[in-house]
Amino acid sequence: MLRLVSHRWAIKNQWHWPRDTQLGEDAHRYSQRNGVQVLALLRTLALNLLRCNGYRSIRAGLMAVAHDTCRMLGWVGAIPAGTG
Repeated sequence: MLRLVSHRWAIKNQWHWPRDTQLGEDAHRYSQRNGVQVLALLRTLALNLLRCNGYRSIRAGLMAVAHDTCRMLGWVGAIPAGTG
């Protein structure tokens, strides 16, 4: 039972909490269903990119790359890393 509770809170702390507090997911109000799905996908992509590139803190990662478009595009392979 404790393992199940621990697993549930691990998911909450690793995904739901950062999406709401750092990316403001719950504050948005969308009028079209497609917008909700697309923006949820983009938020998940952003979290995964930050974590895969060594950022344990989502806030620190967002602050580090917020104005560095070339770096972000390099992460997804849109441009070679280090150019621009």
